[in-house]
Amino acid sequence: MKIKNLIIFRNILYICKYYKTFLGFSYNYIMPYCRIIYSLILFHLFFCHSQKMNAQLNANDSILFNQIFTSTKYVNDSTYSGHWYLYDSIHSVSDYQNIIDSIFKYSLSDFQQLSTMNVSSQFVFDTIVNPTYNNYPNVYMQKNPMVYFDFSLNSKNSTTYSFYYPRDTNQLAKTAFFIIPGNGENSVSKVVQGIDYYNYLCFVSQNLKNYGDVFVYMKPNEDARAIYWNNKKINNQSLVDQLDTVNTPYGLHYLIEMIATIKSLKKQYCKVMILGISEGGYAALLSSLITKPDASIISAGYSVGFDNSPISLPILYSRFDSLVYFYQKDSIKSLIQSQNTKYLFTYGDLDVVNLMQEEHDSNLTQQYFNDTLKTSFYYNYQNHTFPYCSVINDFFNPILTKSVISFYNTDTSRTDTLFAMVQNCIDSCYNFDLYLNGNLFQSYQHICGDTLLTLVDSGFYYINSTAICYDSIYWHLNNQFPNLLVETNFPSFITYNNPIYSDLFINNKRNKPYSLTVFDIYGKAIIHKQIDNSSVQMDFGFLHPGLYFLRFKIDEETFTGKLLKK
Repeated sequence: MKIKNLIIFRNILYICKYYKTFLGFSYNYIMPYCRIIYSLILFHLFFCHSQKMNAQLNANDSILFNQIFTSTKYVNDSTYSGHWYLYDSIHSVSDYQNIIDSIFKYSLSDFQQLSTMNVSSQFVFDTIVNPTYNNYPNVYMQKNPMVYFDFSLNSKNSTTYSFYYPRDTNQLAKTAFFIIPGNGENSVSKVVQGIDYYNYLCFVSQNLKNYGDVFVYMKPNEDARAIYWNNKKINNQSLVDQLDTVNTPYGLHYLIEMIATIKSLKKQYCKVMILGISEGGYAALLSSLITKPDASIISAGYSVGFDNSPISLPILYSRFDSLVYFYQKDSIKSLIQSQNTKYLFTYGDLDVVNLMQEEHDSNLTQQYFNDTLKTSFYYNYQNHTFPYCSVINDFFNPILTKSVISFYNTDTSRTDTLFAMVQNCIDSCYNFDLYLNGNLFQSYQHICGDTLLTLVDSGFYYINSTAICYDSIYWHLNNQFPNLLVETNFPSFITYNNPIYSDLFINNKRNKPYSLTVFDIYGKAIIHKQIDNSSVQMDFGFLHPGLYFLRFKIDEETFTGKLLKK
């Protein structure tokens, strides 16, 4: 097959991806055929040109590489000496395929196993590129800016990278800000250097350093993570197209990396705040719905119009697969209302993205959400950018100054006593009530700092305070299991993930309303909910690890199943 014919077939894929209908067929119908066409193209391009995969590029390979490696690297390492990149330059088709396979491991089926994700409890300073950064201190104005977080998902190990800028004071930061850039060349460098569209109205990362530690996410193929050949990195669209055809979508992969980063930050900091812009704003919204940070700013990144947009929907689908259909406006609204995260959606005038301009002019999302408790909106600025620093600060400040009480075990080695810590995230005094099995156990007044509790009675402990409270503790001093609930033969038309770490996903194929009651092992009803949707996501993060029972009632039939919360 000649190269010019390959280009023709590649253009067919573009037509498939950017028009909702093609030859009278819907986008969802035609897309699998487009994927087949492009997969055949890729097979020909990367495997049929050369019999020796480890050899240098032949003439046809070079023609192809010249077409897809067209983007500018963030540093020309032939001019500025040093190790600026995490990966070596590609020299063969084999090199290219190996690096793609080593980075992009995740498909939609992996995303559906998020409950198996394990994240590191702290970040690590990179040792590959940081020494070079330190030799050029004026580039990033920060020593050792690159950090990484290790994680695993569905038995696959990965690493996610960010730039790290600690708080501008000597005090230990208790708040982390996580910035997700939009699309663009070498976006992390631009965010932290205060340039490009991210910083038109506010040098965001510099401003946030006044309040906590700042992390700026580095997407694959950006900045130090570039995949490059002949001093050019692969252009983003070619990479997205290839990953889409092999069902490891680019956006889905970096969304998983973001989720891992946020989960890790939540282990290290009392409060975590997210900021995302453009496509990074869309990813920030999805990751926030899953990880439930304290607050999120979504700038020019989401519209309820995405659900039916003939332009935006296919683009998002190519990056995030069918998540665009699961996270539609109804489910997003429901999740926001059911969680504690505060959201600020911002839209500037004169936005280059038509749908974002329509949001500015018509307030579509604000009218649909109709929620002043969990969401707020800001429109009084211009351009496709983050809003003014004052707007960002005014949104975050009430959350930053709110006490957040953590309640956790410190010593479980004894069989007759449990030591538990009540910790305040900010330096203020507070009151709280300690409950045991739903009954008031003891009140604590004007507590300043952390408090160590000694608990000797079995049961479910939780605290209630005017501050925001996290966590509860279950303490059981014997191993007797009361036979209060009996698991029934469970029907095949109801499925749910089990075990869980946080979120429970239920799918009802009968597509009829039903009630769900959750019981603890003592037979006490903890949750009761009437559910009308065939698919639902429920936040069970507040439950203590242990065994629970789910009782479903549908069409006068009752079914009971076990659920393990890890």
